[in-house]
Amino acid sequence: MITKREVLQIGGISAAMLLLARQTQAQEGQIQATIQLTPEQAGALHSRYVTAQRQATPDRQPFNMDNLIRLIDQLMERGVINQDQRKLLVQLIEMAFSAKSRAELQERVEEVIGSAQGLLTEVTAYIVEIYRSSIRTAAELLADVDWPTVQKVIVQDFAGASAGAGIGGAFGTQGAIIGIIFCGAVQSGFAFASAGTA
Repeated sequence: MITKREVLQIGGISAAMLLLARQTQAQEGQIQATIQLTPEQAGALHSRYVTAQRQATPDRQPFNMDNLIRLIDQLMERGVINQDQRKLLVQLIEMAFSAKSRAELQERVEEVIGSAQGLLTEVTAYIVEIYRSSIRTAAELLADVDWPTVQKVIVQDFAGASAGAGIGGAFGTQGAIIGIIFCGAVQSGFAFASAGTA
């Protein structure tokens, strides 16, 4: 599995995509998920998704807790996760809003994950690992940044991974996992790059 740290060290999402393809080939002998879309179909998919998200966010605050929980609910409605996995993801994102520090958040998240191993299957495991990576990476890259800013970065990262699962889930489990990795990395890259002062 490619971690966020590796994506940042590699120096770009294109390199990460190439690495993922090579890793998948090495592990399985071939890439099982092939997404066949014309450029026009990709544009239409993009337009539908953007329109739906804007309509679903009348308060124009996509990263507040209610809207993030709504994003998780969409994953359950689309059959990407089940009810128990939804509860786990909601619990984890609520922690991001209630924690008073990054260290507190990490401790609480690891405790919950340790008791929920049976729920960390397929899509959920990838979302959770991107979330954990965000918390760990914040300790290294944002050590001198105030907690409210770090909190926003972690929340945006979670949103990117969850949105990726929803978009990619239209192409099955492998599509959802690819969506989580790349949407999470892209959203996170912007969030980490813009946090703090120059």
